[in-house]
Amino acid sequence: MTRWIVAAAVLIGAGAYAAQDEDLIKVTMEGRAPGKDRAARNEAILTAEREIVLEVIEGILPKPDLAALKTILERAPRYIVPSPTLMKQDIEHDSVRVEIEAQVRSEMLRRDIAQCLLPHLLPPRKALALIAEQPRADAALSSAKGGPAETAVCEALHEIGLDTVNSAEVRSVYAGADLLPRIQGGAEGLAQLGRENLADIIIAGTATMRHEPPPAGSNVMACHAVISISIVRASDGKTVESKAVEAIVNGQDASEGEAQALEDACAKLKKEIGVPAVLAAAGASPPEDIVVSLLDPASDELGKALAETLRAAPGVENAEILLQTPKVLRLRVHYGGAMETLVDQISSRLCAGVRLGPKRVVGRLMELEVTGRQP
Repeated sequence: MTRWIVAAAVLIGAGAYAAQDEDLIKVTMEGRAPGKDRAARNEAILTAEREIVLEVIEGILPKPDLAALKTILERAPRYIVPSPTLMKQDIEHDSVRVEIEAQVRSEMLRRDIAQCLLPHLLPPRKALALIAEQPRADAALSSAKGGPAETAVCEALHEIGLDTVNSAEVRSVYAGADLLPRIQGGAEGLAQLGRENLADIIIAGTATMRHEPPPAGSNVMACHAVISISIVRASDGKTVESKAVEAIVNGQDASEGEAQALEDACAKLKKEIGVPAVLAAAGASPPEDIVVSLLDPASDELGKALAETLRAAPGVENAEILLQTPKVLRLRVHYGGAMETLVDQISSRLCAGVRLGPKRVVGRLMELEVTGRQP
């Protein structure tokens, strides 16, 4: 089967094709079917339409679960604007070969993909939402605590069935460090922030407010609120979607107008974030490595010593510190063997003067605790 994408751009920050006209993607594709009559021609066109839809799906998801998307492929014409253009038709070896140019309704397709994939996201994916917000228009952006925009994002994620990492606990882990530079940083930095906190995707951005002076002869001002976010996969640092929503409220009181504008912007964002969040989660590769964590590590040396202990275990390719703060130590271990081997390795050695043992092991996650100290 020969495929061509003849007119497709990339969505801003997204792993999908952008719309040329509204949400339409123009694609040229070849299709074949046995026979020489009109029925064979129609079947060849249907084959081409299915290949077109598959091509767009593969642009949206890096490794699509085609079994979960079987219904979408069976209903491929639903996503094609009626009457695709027949570019070529000929007979080859008792088969009809056609080449068509069609337009795909990408937003409809993305929405249905998300709906089909959500029940198949196993293990359940986790999202981390961190939005830096202005408490008022004349105040600086702050990442110290979550505000209305972050709350709206988390509510939207919960409503569609995605788990979220507790952002208040994340902030406490960094012991008051300013997360604003990381929230406003690039995709790889956001991906690293997600990996540090065991999230599959991270949704980060800003919520800002401003108001314009009333025009001459009026006492009503325009109050604006803008929420800008990026959705990034933690596994590969891919920005799946970048989005900004704005709301404007006219009123006499600036603070009331700004608050209402922010509320309206949050409502807009909640309606638009579900599909890209699910697509990002569906495209995330569940980590195969083991994550080892310890709460309240005694010293920085403990992290280095534990990493060396893990590297010495049979079958371990590498052990790297993901996160080290006074609140938590977290390491990623490249290892495909039995968890018991790692447990024995950790329990049999002193690390920076302390003995560690497993407190809890769930799947590929191991939480340690101090079980003794060097006399």
